Amino acid sequence: MGSRPPYPLLADRPDVLVFQTDPLEASLEITGEITVVLVMSSNVVDTDLTAKLLDVYPPSEDYPDGFSPESLGLNYPDPLSKGF
Repeated sequence: MGSRPPYPLLADRPDVLVFQTDPLEASLEITGEITVVLVMSSNVVDTDLTAKLLDVYPPSEDYPDGFSPESLGLNYPDPLSKGF
């Protein structure tokens, strides 16, 4: 399975869960470590989970995609890639 045009929004996929707020009325500073706790079970050999906190607007030079990537595979409990 792979991505094929016309690339649909991830939020439109049945296997993706999205929580999105309305745009903030005023600036908000979020400081500190972000922690995600996922509780799940699976009956397959390997399962990958992704959690992202995205800053959708306005664009940022430091994070042009709105996030710093990080991923973790359940077969390997250490992060597969460090955010940059």
